[in-house]
Amino acid sequence: IIVSPNDRHLVCLGTNEYAATATVSGTFNPMLVRWSDQDDRTNWVPSISSTAGEVVLTDGTEIVGAVRSKNAINIWTDNALWLMEYAGPPFTFRFSQAGTNCGMVGPHAGIDFNGISYWMGDNNFYRFDGRVDKLDCTVRRYVYDDFNSTQGDKVYAAVNSEFHEIVWFYPTENSLEPDAYVLYNYEENTWA
Repeated sequence: IIVSPNDRHLVCLGTNEYAATATVSGTFNPMLVRWSDQDDRTNWVPSISSTAGEVVLTDGTEIVGAVRSKNAINIWTDNALWLMEYAGPPFTFRFSQAGTNCGMVGPHAGIDFNGISYWMGDNNFYRFDGRVDKLDCTVRRYVYDDFNSTQGDKVYAAVNSEFHEIVWFYPTENSLEPDAYVLYNYEENTWA
């Protein structure tokens, strides 16, 4: 769940589809983005009198995570990056695919700092500043050769703005919890 900035919609990522005839929502869809009416987190019914709605993303098998950026909510599937931008009535939100083959490894493996998103994928690190770029990571083999990918959902990204660093905490091959970290200095374009 994430709250859209400025327009204040509650957004669910990977959720149940709307079903008008059911007392409970319809079928679970791991690629569904669904949002409530503006300023009303209890109204999820799409209608001409509400701004609630839903969209199914198409590139990937599940939504992994999301972060708020300057002009959009960045949504990652296991294979792609999507932008969810407020468009106003009648569609409320506009969705555009920003990249493919650049999925995120876990729900907290991405972060947005100063309008630039950084994330850890299955075998690379990425940046989005209007376009998706693989980061030239000098320690990539060191990290991924000792990464417990079955625990990838526990990767956590953070920022240390005092030292201009993005940090990823991750579990090594024989660990079930994060026990290592990798640092990227975005000012100097260096890794540690």
